[in-house]
Amino acid sequence: MTSNHPPASATPPPGKQAAVTGLPGRGGTAPGTHRTAPAPRRRRRRAPSALAMLAVPLAVTALTTIPAAATTTGPYALTATIPVGYEPEGVAVDPSTHTAYVANYTDDTVKVIGGPYTPVTIGVGGGPSAVAVDPSTHTAYVANERDGSVSVINEATNAVTATIYVGGDGYHPTAVAVDPSTDTVYVADWNHGIVWSINGATNTVTYNGISGTTNPSAVAVDPSTDTVYVTDHGSGTVFVANGATGSVTATIDVGGPAAGTSAVAVDPSTDTVYVANQGSNTVWVIDGATNDVMNTINGFSSPDAVGVDPSTHTAYVANQNGGTPNGPDGTVSVINEATNAVTATIGVGNSPDAVGVDPSTDTAYVANQWDHTVSVIGYNPPSSYPSGYRQLVAGNSNLCVDVYGASTSNNAAIDQYTCKNAGEANQEWWWHPVSGGYGELQNQNSGKDLVVANASTAAGAKIIQYDQNGTTNSLWKPIALPNGSWQFQNENSGQCLDVPGGSTSRSVQLDQQPCQSGAVGGNQAFATRTL
Repeated sequence: MTSNHPPASATPPPGKQAAVTGLPGRGGTAPGTHRTAPAPRRRRRRAPSALAMLAVPLAVTALTTIPAAATTTGPYALTATIPVGYEPEGVAVDPSTHTAYVANYTDDTVKVIGGPYTPVTIGVGGGPSAVAVDPSTHTAYVANERDGSVSVINEATNAVTATIYVGGDGYHPTAVAVDPSTDTVYVADWNHGIVWSINGATNTVTYNGISGTTNPSAVAVDPSTDTVYVTDHGSGTVFVANGATGSVTATIDVGGPAAGTSAVAVDPSTDTVYVANQGSNTVWVIDGATNDVMNTINGFSSPDAVGVDPSTHTAYVANQNGGTPNGPDGTVSVINEATNAVTATIGVGNSPDAVGVDPSTDTAYVANQWDHTVSVIGYNPPSSYPSGYRQLVAGNSNLCVDVYGASTSNNAAIDQYTCKNAGEANQEWWWHPVSGGYGELQNQNSGKDLVVANASTAAGAKIIQYDQNGTTNSLWKPIALPNGSWQFQNENSGQCLDVPGGSTSRSVQLDQQPCQSGAVGGNQAFATRTL
């Protein structure tokens, strides 16, 4: 056989979210300074101390990941613990690039982790207490509590491109959310009971019309309805507002002043709102279409943050378990939206106070205030795809997925060729699940993965083999077809493994193309066969 294409290379994927809840900041002291343990937090603001305003030298550091302890509950697992800055209090994820942004309150920094960019630490305003991402513009917005500003970060350059002051001296923005459908940013001020609206295109404040709250603790947006939800810690209510005008259209009682209403998140695909109450240890579930309370879920332990994965209809609730520096570690409770039942509880770090979710990988990032870390929780649902090495037989040609020339080198072409009955390990593939239903297709002969060359997202990009490296262009989701064969969807591009043009010729290199519906028997359907 001769190669039918020039060598290609495999590189980590280019970057590829959802509503983000904001979290109020907590004052702190500089690293190494003695501090007394605070009382359990109930989202009450305190004036920034002089020590809390000490500058911490900034450094661009390499990302260090601490292997996670073996904490697994069903399909959920703690997969990593990542050191970040001092007192992380906000985290948000851009799902199109799989990049997390962590606001470190005492450091006055944002830590960038994951994704296609070099891990860096970015200096922002004073006391960053919350962060939100607009995935449509790849922009991060950071609410800086101590100096009354919002820092605007260009994700591609990791540079602060603008600083927006909201309200002037004495104002303390403590929560932020983005509506990517309107390019609008909402910023809540705890002390003044105001939610500001910022035009993301011009970085100008357009109104401060969402008012009437006592202490707005969090804000979330449903971009499908242009609705803003603001939790008011002081009254134990949720204010529902029109995003375009700021007018309040409803107020929803979620337990009164004693509830300690602390966080809110929205599943826009079902119009469902989750509200965490730190004082009453409850999560309230609201129907966004009617503003009716559908359920009250009990049994939490100082729930301080909530994040939603709309792709799995799952809510992640961060339990502080007291929330003191020397107290017990926290946990994350996983809620099944269909049943409103807690289906898993995963141990994380000390005083988890923010949750960001990447719905494209079904991964949750949890900021742990007193550990100065982020816990990463992966979701790997069970698959009916068979285990072990198997041939993959194309439905249109009855030829097998094959490493060209039985090569063991990186960049070798993946083609289709006559299926062998024995002794052809370069036609044997084992799907190893990784996370979110995706996994690696590993070749028996070379030990390398089947990947999309150059991490391309373009239709027609070639398929090659490359060393295992965990990048999303090497991850494939097997989709069961009615006749027992499978489609394989790439996580990075969203496209499917494909025989170009439905060819029935040998040595044709495979590519990726938009996934077909009704692919049974076609050039995107692959039957498994054991020898």
